[in-house]
Parts: sequence; structure tokens; C-alpha cells
Amino acid sequence: MSKGVLIYAYNGAYDYVEIARTAAALAKKHLQLPVTLITDELVDYPEFDNVIVQPRTDPVQFKYTDGQLQPWHNQNRSTAYSITPYDQTLLIDADYFVMNKQLGNLFDTNIEFACYADANDVTDRKILEKTIGHNSIPMQWATVIYFTKNNLANGVFEFMEYIKNHYEFYSLMYNFRPDKFRNDYALSIALQTLTGYSSNNFANIPGDLNTVVDDTRIVDVRDNNEILILYPSSITRDMKVTKVKNVNLHFINKKTLVESLDKFKILYA
Repeated sequence: MSKGVLIYAYNGAYDYVEIARTAAALAKKHLQLPVTLITDELVDYPEFDNVIVQPRTDPVQFKYTDGQLQPWHNQNRSTAYSITPYDQTLLIDADYFVMNKQLGNLFDTNIEFACYADANDVTDRKILEKTIGHNSIPMQWATVIYFTKNNLANGVFEFMEYIKNHYEFYSLMYNFRPDKFRNDYALSIALQTLTGYSSNNFANIPGDLNTVVDDTRIVDVRDNNEILILYPSSITRDMKVTKVKNVNLHFINKKTLVESLDKFKILYA
């Protein structure tokens, strides 16, 4: 069976394709798998084994970035099942950096669909969402999704597309804001609904989705897989430094990530 990594990257406020190059290089190093990029313009970079051009189909959407409303394109994720060239796929965000081999173990199981149920702030200051909306449906994070060719995965991605197209209705149904589409919400609703609102009917990726939250800054990247992160103390507001090593990371602060991309080259060049 073919195995590989899938990354979506549509440029907006930042050059997400450039961010995806680093994500792809790190995934290939640690997982020893090919990487396919989904984007709206053909590119030729050595980090990608395959590039699939898919036009942006999402409506104009904006989010606050660096204090300004900036265009944001992140709504094509529901096409992953139909577009992936692999029998076994690891779908990751462009800003998710694989720093160890653990996710590779998923490919050696009989799991058909898996994602993270819990997210963790690596500075241990913020509690990240555990449920969505008024009905307290458990959150399922769309940052990392593993799936094979099967009925459940097909149904989940098709339902995510339906939810996207009827997002205002589902925002009223589950009591969340409709102004910014969230893949996490669409995934949570689709997966919970199709499995009878029972987390026992699908697999969670072991561990937490380790997250570098928006008020942190990357200080340095060392060749031993160690990343130094600067953050404000939640009590004194003084700046503190922590370090993480050999930990897969989701970076919320895109500005510091873009400014630090060259530093990551020491890990895979």
C-alpha cells in the first residue's frame, strides 16, 4: 500500500508554501515518507515529491494577523480523501513540524481514521479548547489526521464539506461563531455524528497536539532537535524561556515561524 504525507498550503497573509517546505522536509526526515503538496499554483521545490494544483474554492475569509485583518485560505481540507494519491495518508497543517518518528507508527496499525483529541500549550499556561459549542461535543483537532481508504474516512471528509457549505446552520445548532470557518469544528461534528457520538468508535492519536501558542516567540533552533521558545509569564508578565526537544509542534504564531524558517534548516539540510 502506498503511504505518504499530505499538506495544504494557500498563500495569504504569509507565504504558507514556504512554511510547508520546512514542514515537508522535517516530515520526510523523520517519517521517511513522500510528501504531496496541495496548492493553487504549480511550484517546483525539492521538498515535495508531488504537487497537486487545486484552485481555492473557499469564500473570502479574514482573520486577525499581526493586529490586522488579513486574507486567510484554509477551507479545502475536506477534499483530502478524494485528492490524496496514497492508500495511507498523514494529513498535516503546513505549520505543523514533525520532530520525531512517533506518527510513523500509525502506518503499521489497522487504524482507519485517527486525529488528536487533546491539545497542549507547551508553556503550560493556556488551556486549549476541549469542547465545541453549547452541546459540549468533544473537540477533535484537524491539524493532524491519519486515514486510509475506507468508508468512515470517506464519510467524514464528505460530511466536513457539507458542514462547510452550511456552516451558519451548524453554528446555530452547536452555538459557535459562524464568521470564521474552523476545520476543527467541522471535523468534530462530522466524526462525532458519524460514530454515534461515541469516542470509542474511532481512534485518537496517542498523546497531545503540542502547540506553540500565539504569544510565544522562537528564540533559537539547535542541531540536537531542541527549540528555544520565549513567552510572557502569566503571573508577572516577565519574559521566560523554555525549551522543547524531539517534540512535534503546531505553531500558532506564524510571524515568529516565518522569521525563524532559516533556523530550522540546521535540522534537515
